[in-house]
Order: sequence, then structure tokens, then C-alpha cells
Amino acid sequence: MPGFEITKTSNPTTGSTVQGGDTITYTVTGTNTGATELDPVVITDDLSDVLTGATLTGAPTASTGDAPELTGTTLTWTGALAVGESVTLTYTVTVNEDVAAGTILVNAVEGSAQPPGDPEDPDNPVPPITPPPVSTEHPVPGFEITKTSSPASGSTVNGGDTITYTVTGTNTGATVLDPVTLTDDMAAVLDAAAYNGDAVALVGDTETGTVALDGTTLTWTGALAVDQSVTLTYSVTVNDDVAAGTVLTNSVTGEAQPPGDPEDPDNPVPPITPPPVTTEHPVPGFEITKTSDPASGSTVRAGDTITYTVTGTNTGATVLDPVTLTDDMAAVLNAATYDGDAVATIGGAEAGTVTLDGTTLTWTGALAVDQEVTLTYSVTVNADVAAATVLTNTVTGVAQPPIDPENPDRPVPPLTPPPVSTEHEVPPAPDAPPSPTPTPTPTPTPTPTPTPPSPSSPPVAPAPPRPPLAITGADVMWGLAAAALLVAAGTGVVVTRRRRAEQSQGD
Repeated sequence: MPGFEITKTSNPTTGSTVQGGDTITYTVTGTNTGATELDPVVITDDLSDVLTGATLTGAPTASTGDAPELTGTTLTWTGALAVGESVTLTYTVTVNEDVAAGTILVNAVEGSAQPPGDPEDPDNPVPPITPPPVSTEHPVPGFEITKTSSPASGSTVNGGDTITYTVTGTNTGATVLDPVTLTDDMAAVLDAAAYNGDAVALVGDTETGTVALDGTTLTWTGALAVDQSVTLTYSVTVNDDVAAGTVLTNSVTGEAQPPGDPEDPDNPVPPITPPPVTTEHPVPGFEITKTSDPASGSTVRAGDTITYTVTGTNTGATVLDPVTLTDDMAAVLNAATYDGDAVATIGGAEAGTVTLDGTTLTWTGALAVDQEVTLTYSVTVNADVAAATVLTNTVTGVAQPPIDPENPDRPVPPLTPPPVSTEHEVPPAPDAPPSPTPTPTPTPTPTPTPTPPSPSSPPVAPAPPRPPLAITGADVMWGLAAAALLVAAGTGVVVTRRRRAEQSQGD
């Protein structure tokens, strides 16, 4: 009774995952299990679904007979097997580095063995023995991650804006992935924004697992069947006091574990780690300054020159285009004349044109990150400028950050820093000199009239005349003293006469 069997094994074991650079060694054995010689014996391995993702490495070998040969994508061995004899074929492939995720390297070995025919009935040949084919397969695992945001990565944000992130992890391979971990390092986001605590993970339409924030790291862990995806969504709100030039950037990394070789548990299959995906959102910034020579607040006179210097600086993390600087010179040019010397420079090179339209001076251009434009121009104070005139002018600026390329209808407000002003006053006219105060004329003091003596008193000899002197306070005092002496003398005479009369009557 004839018999023929074939077996096939592989290393790694069939069903194990392989990746670019891995090798698979096949071992095929054909055995004559019957009681007759088998000739010919043909063993074939259809490698068409292997060689699309791998390359035959080295020369196949056979334990007996000639070595197998590869014709196209079919490996064939032909020989004879005596009773109880076996042939073992060995060959190896190396998985291509660029093998696509989800590829399955599968191949099936078939055999045919011809027992001897009946020599007495050569017209009735004995059919060959064709055992069942034996197959091996090696899936290539795959795992991909994507990340999007609204507004799109690269768009500008300002204080109070919300950024919503969407992260997707997809099993693109041919095996289950367990565990799968997605991690978002949000350190460079949460130093300028607040997490809104709204993260959710969906597999299909079903919430699966928990998205946890530990410190500044957001993580999800679960399992994904073939072709399954998990989608995480979460958001942050930009702090109101976020600094210009800040870039809110965060990167998502992923790791997915394919099945190991059950026959070689000590040789674990490495996890799949796709490239990280990153989003970033810059905060724009724009500042303007203005100085003058002479400095703002100084006085100016007819014929003086005032030179203005205006600087606009991109202090943010995005290009600004367009940028416009405007100086309203209406309250300058009514008392001075523009000298027509305006120039704009960026990095020492002239940049664009400064134009005066009526009384408004304007420059428009673009500023890269950290660039600044400097405008200089001057006026000469008019010869007939009125006293107390104030020459004042104010510069305003506006700068446009980039719009969201994925949402061009979403308005991005321009930046409008506070205006900056200078002023110069013409001195007021001097006051008229004050009138002199007249010197008052002194009022003369009258000379008092002397009191005449009593009729009974003897005449008092008049005082000898004194030469006339100027009327002073001393003269007044002398007059008063003289009057007092005259009164005292008259009184004395009266008293003496009365005493004499009284004595005469007594006698």
C-alpha cells in the first residue's frame, strides 16, 4: 500500500508577526509512508504571496537529491523516495524593509508522489498520491497615528481662544494589537493654556477606556482589532495673559504590541512605534514705539527741525503680513512743513516706501518673526508759527497674522497695539512789563498853638526865637513840652497869689 505525507513548519511559527528585516525559515518534509517506492515525488511551494513582501535569501537545500529550484515564484523539488525515506527542504526569506503594514506572507506547499503501476496492466496507470497542502502565514502588523487640531496646526491663537485636538490610532495590520497606548506630551501647551477636562476616546461610536491627564501627559490605553481605530478628542483654552511669541506645541506618540510567537515566548516581538505627530499654534505679537529729536515735551521755535523715529516690531512667532504704520500729522503740518525725507529700513536695508497723503504718513510691508521696521522723517517749524502752538502727532499700527489654511473663513483679528504720540510746544508770547508804583507824598504835621496866660498872671517873657527848622517829629515834641511849661508856670502864679491873700485877711 503506497503512502506519502508532507509537513511544513516555519521559524517564526506560522501566525507570528514579522516586520521589515525579519527572516522566515521554512522547513518542508516529504515522507514515503507506504510500502512501495515513490517515483517521481514532486514538492512545490507557491511563494507568490511571500515574494511580494520578502526576498529569497541564500540557496534552498534538500536533504536528498538535487536542491530545489525557484522558477518565477514557485519553488520545486523533484526526486524519488524509497520506502520509509524522507526529504527535507529548507529555504529562507528576508522580509523587505518597506513591506506594507497589513501584508500577510502566506505560502502553501503541495506534493505529488507516484507509486509503481501494474506491470500487467500498463494501460491502467495508478494515480499519484496528493496529500493535503500545508500552509504557513506571517502577518505584518501595522499601527498608525494621526493628529489634527482646530484651528489647524500652524494657525495663530490669542488669549481666550480654544484649541481642540483630535488624535486617531489605527490598526493597519493583520493582527490584533494589545495593548495600544497613545500619549500626548502637553508640557509646552499647559504652560500657556488650561486643559478643559473634556477628553473622550471612541472606538467606532462607543466610548472605550479612559483618557487620563497625569501632570502634563495625556494618555489612553486599550486594544485594537484588525482595522479598528480609536479617536481621542480633547481641548485647551489659551490663557488671557499668554505672552506674544509663545508657541503652544505638543506631540503624540504611540505604541502597539503585536502578538508574540507562542512557540518562542522568550523572544518577544517588539512593539510598533509609528512616527510621532505634532501640532503647534504660535501666539502673534506686534509693538510700536515712537521717539523724536528734540524729545517729546520740548519747546520748539520757528525754523527748528523735529525728527521723528517710529519702530514697528514683530514680537510674535508668526509672519505678519501686511503691517501698516500710520502717523496722523494734521496737528503738525498746520504749523510746520514736511521735509520729504521719510525712509523705512529693515535690518539696515531700505524696505518699501513711506508716503504722505494729505496729512497722513503711511508705510505698509511685511515683517518676519523678530523683524522690525524703522521709519525716520522730519518737519521744519514754520517761520510764522503762532506763539503757544502745540505740534502733536500720533502713530497707529495694524498687523495681520496668518489665517487658518484649513478654515479660511475663520477670521483672525489683526493686531492693533496702543497708539504712540509726541508733542512739541511753541513758547507763549512774553507778558508786558508792569507800571511803576508812585511814591506817596508825606503829610506835614501842624504846629500846636500856645495857650495864652491868665490875665492876672504876670506876663511871661516869650522864649527867644529859634531859627526855623524842617518840620519833624522832634519839633512836635518840643512844642508840646513848651506848652506844658507855660501851663505849669501860670498855675504856680495863681496858687502863690491866693496864699498871700489868705495871709492878709488873717492879720
